[in-house]
Amino acid sequence: MKISCLFILCGSASTYTSTLEDEGVLQQYVELPFPHVDHGLLKLEKDYYGGEISIDIAECKINECKDLEKSANQSKPNQTNSCIYHCPPLSIENYLAFPNNLHNINHYLFKGKQTFQKDFRVLIAGGGTGMNTLYIAEQLNHTNSEIVYIDLSPKSTDIARLRAEYRHLNNIRFFNDKIENIPNLNLGKFDFIESTGVLHHTESPLFSLKVLKDSLKPGGGMSIFVYSTNTRKYVYLMQEIMKLMKDDSDGIFDELRNLKELRDVLPNIPLGKLTNQGSSLHDGGESDENLYDLYLHKRDVSFTLPQLLEWVTDAGLNLIDWSNPEAAWNIKTVVNPYSENDSLASFRKLMNKLNSDDKRAVADLMLSLPNHQFYLSTDQNAKASPNNLDLMPYFPFPIKNLDKVVRSQLSGQHISKHLEMKHVLEFYTGRISQHGFSLPDNPSLKKFLKRIQRKPMKTLREIFLELGTQTGRPVDQFQKEFQNFAAHFEHFLLLGNTEMGNLPRSDIDHVFEIDITKTGIV
Repeated sequence: MKISCLFILCGSASTYTSTLEDEGVLQQYVELPFPHVDHGLLKLEKDYYGGEISIDIAECKINECKDLEKSANQSKPNQTNSCIYHCPPLSIENYLAFPNNLHNINHYLFKGKQTFQKDFRVLIAGGGTGMNTLYIAEQLNHTNSEIVYIDLSPKSTDIARLRAEYRHLNNIRFFNDKIENIPNLNLGKFDFIESTGVLHHTESPLFSLKVLKDSLKPGGGMSIFVYSTNTRKYVYLMQEIMKLMKDDSDGIFDELRNLKELRDVLPNIPLGKLTNQGSSLHDGGESDENLYDLYLHKRDVSFTLPQLLEWVTDAGLNLIDWSNPEAAWNIKTVVNPYSENDSLASFRKLMNKLNSDDKRAVADLMLSLPNHQFYLSTDQNAKASPNNLDLMPYFPFPIKNLDKVVRSQLSGQHISKHLEMKHVLEFYTGRISQHGFSLPDNPSLKKFLKRIQRKPMKTLREIFLELGTQTGRPVDQFQKEFQNFAAHFEHFLLLGNTEMGNLPRSDIDHVFEIDITKTGIV
């Protein structure tokens, strides 16, 4: 059976046909806008951006930062300017948006050369209730850039549009339709496309990814988030249980009632513990929207790491890098065990026997990645290169305790080669995310660290010439040293241009933190 759906596209109409499976997916998003946005949060946003309350009265709850201790130096933002994250992005939703900060986009997708000042066009494919859309729109609010939002859910679109109005954002066009229909909407081509948690719910993820690829300008890039198979296997068992419990006449809220009937049982059985969701079901801690999306979604595809790479290649795209620093470091640790880690010597020897595809498969199985979050481009050389001496190195987001660790190492104190880097963006969600981290050698630290600021200040050429003048060594000798230095700070040290220093800054005081609790450093 086919059904015909009609959506209003900012004053114009668009139709498409859909299968019964599409009907189930559509019905979910008609009833349950996703991701969940609390009505209390919407009121806070309205009052805050409308000037009726201050950040202190709101207790820093804007953007779902509900439990963050108020910062003494935060002040009310100027609403006529572009201000991003008036409250630091400490919710899971905001963490997913974070890879779309312009500093990372420029470094990983535009060779460090993008300025975002002239006709930069963004497509948010599956914008949901708006957080990712709002985040990038706030960053580009001082330019003539255009953000195009598209989503299947009328309710989600209404919420996203409302939140944009609260923020006085006029650089977003809203379309209520599905990704597969983009070729019929005459939206034009885009520099950057973002799709978080959507493509794995489409009828053909490959077709949908190809649609997005065909929507890119030459040299354009994407930020994509899809499910990882190895951490969803128990979720899929739960989904099968819920299908068995469903009567033909059950609607969405009947299904949710069935799911909640398990709340007294699930925490006490192996499956509930394995899914790590039993407690939230038991105490009602999850919204209906989130529960339905996790356990009752009518179309849910996931990828192993080898499948992901094949999917990307089949779409005619290049995987540039992982946008989640934790995943990036962990994958690289397994695929290319760190040469300075003596404890990994045997493992490194074992891994070197494998071809690159088998290495990735091992990494996928060992790490149980919670998701795949990554950058794609039509240009395989999209990432900024330290071989381009006209680029400027900088740390856009401070690393807490870096100065203490460096000072201790330079003073001769024994510092472990393998520290732990925490991700502050996840601290207040109940999860602590961290990965291995090591400092470069002392000569490299002395040469380069003090010459690199939070804003792009000097080109690599200028830094190397300055060092050459001091030491009498030729510039090219410093290039290899810097590449090794930069490898230690992968995902923290970026390359850009002077314009990146003029971008709106976040209220975040730090994003990453080196764990010094076991180092003896105070």
